[in-house]
Amino acid sequence: MPLTTWIAGATGLTGGILLNRLIADIQYQPVIAPTRRDLAPAPGLQNPVNPNILDGISPYTSCDHAFCCLGTTIKTAGSKPAFHAIDHDLCLDFARLAHTSGCRHFLLISAIGANPGSRIFYNRTKGQLEQALRQLSFPRLSIFQPSLLLGQRPQFRLLEELGQKAVKLANPILHGPLSPYHPIPTATLAAAMHHTAQTAPIPDQPVTRIYQYKQIIAHASA
Repeated sequence: MPLTTWIAGATGLTGGILLNRLIADIQYQPVIAPTRRDLAPAPGLQNPVNPNILDGISPYTSCDHAFCCLGTTIKTAGSKPAFHAIDHDLCLDFARLAHTSGCRHFLLISAIGANPGSRIFYNRTKGQLEQALRQLSFPRLSIFQPSLLLGQRPQFRLLEELGQKAVKLANPILHGPLSPYHPIPTATLAAAMHHTAQTAPIPDQPVTRIYQYKQIIAHASA
């Protein structure tokens, strides 16, 4: 049976790749992608456009799977409160809408180091979001915690460019306890999310599962 699927963040780097995978998969019909600007039309895609993406998706009252690929940086957002409004509040509000619409599997892009008690604002924000999502009690919650994401963004981000080069140089030592810090191509993360959503849950596995570098690579290539 086709699955009604929501995806937030479809104009982002990972979200755009994931959107194309979902559209090409006949299992996902329709794919509902709320955005602030128009997406290219495609069969099976419904693209409500609204300055507030939640207003665009509110009329849809059915959801089987939901993918949250929303995210920004403190620099892009302009301040810590503005960053928190997107990477925590907007993501959580999207999840609440999905939950009330019957979502059976919620999939989130978070980050390695997410911890609600962290002294680092970025990690604390991500951890607080994960904590709040657990409390919604989705039948199934998949949280992806990549390190640096590799890909060509439309806008140049100097710190990310420098970070990508630095982590690539450090790759030879990212083993054992450091393996979760391997950079991951955005296409690999999108493939892992798609495959995870397609895969039936293993009996007796936890409702919430965390996917870091090794698990992301394994699911992307499965």
